[in-house]
Amino acid sequence: MKKLTAKAIKAIVEKFATLEGAQFAGIKEYRSKTTNELANHVVIANFSYYNAVQKDLKALKEATTDDIAEIAKSGNFSTELVEQAINKLATSFENNLNPETQSNQSKAQSDAYLPVTNSIRYNFETGLFYIYALAVNKQVIEAGEYKSVNSRELTLCQNAVKKYFNFSTAKFRNFIIEAEQLTGVNIDGDKMTVQ
Repeated sequence: MKKLTAKAIKAIVEKFATLEGAQFAGIKEYRSKTTNELANHVVIANFSYYNAVQKDLKALKEATTDDIAEIAKSGNFSTELVEQAINKLATSFENNLNPETQSNQSKAQSDAYLPVTNSIRYNFETGLFYIYALAVNKQVIEAGEYKSVNSRELTLCQNAVKKYFNFSTAKFRNFIIEAEQLTGVNIDGDKMTVQ
């Protein structure tokens, strides 16, 4: 695996560090490590994940019986299962906001990454940088191999809840910065090529 040069990494970090608040950014010709899909992405850089969690948690806590009935109808779920899915998602958000009750996975994620900017993190284990941003749009250049997933009914119901409330947290994506995967970053029309 070819890693980016220090010069290329510095250029990307400096570019993202100049962003003030959430802004659109383009990630050109990104090849997914899991599906091998090649695509151009539009993301919102420096979008606060914490704020997204707060927004999604608020939606869950304010869910009405009408919301529950609509979600149940959309996926042919029982209202009890929808209530269970909402409670489980809310509890997960609340636990992960509190350092005392964070999941082991959340703690491991925090320990594994060094935040460079709001959108860029460095992974100690892999030695690679990751752009973590809110996905807005994707233009597929080459289709990848997409595996079918057989999810449990509760997971399917949780996904229906996320879709119904249009969860921002479900739209965050990690982009691994590798020379063979990332050929350019475009911020506010200023194209930068990574070599």
